[in-house]
Amino acid sequence: MFFPVDDCDQRIFGQPFADRRREVGRAHLSAYEKGRCGENYLLGGPNTTQLELLQVIAEVAGAKKPKYEIPAPLFFAIGAAVEAVAAMRKKRPAITRSFVHAFTQCWYTCSDKAIEELGYDPPSLQEIAQDTLDWLRAEGRLPAGRNAAAATASA
Repeated sequence: MFFPVDDCDQRIFGQPFADRRREVGRAHLSAYEKGRCGENYLLGGPNTTQLELLQVIAEVAGAKKPKYEIPAPLFFAIGAAVEAVAAMRKKRPAITRSFVHAFTQCWYTCSDKAIEELGYDPPSLQEIAQDTLDWLRAEGRLPAGRNAAAATASA
């Protein structure tokens, strides 16, 4: 498998991940109770590259970890090609240039103020990946993987 990743330059593929609704809800209540008037609090998760994210997901799912990256210009070309083929087949493209554009932006956030002032406790990347895989499996959107028994036990 090939996945794009790099540091914050022309080939960036990093994003913060926050997928814990309860923790975000607690932070909202805490902002109401403790937050300073006019302040903004970013409730992000761990800042990570796409490759790191996909490696953690593979680890949690018991799958083979991706090792390679695609340079952004090649990824854009792939998006354009997939769009063209989908248009000829009158089908929805799996990857679009718009997706690639969003995927190649640096979306890092800093939640330090929310952590310090509100007691926000962002989940780890492993927790986010495990929760997401557990939910996808429970919804029948993902078949049970190699570590399905471990995922069920931790739920």
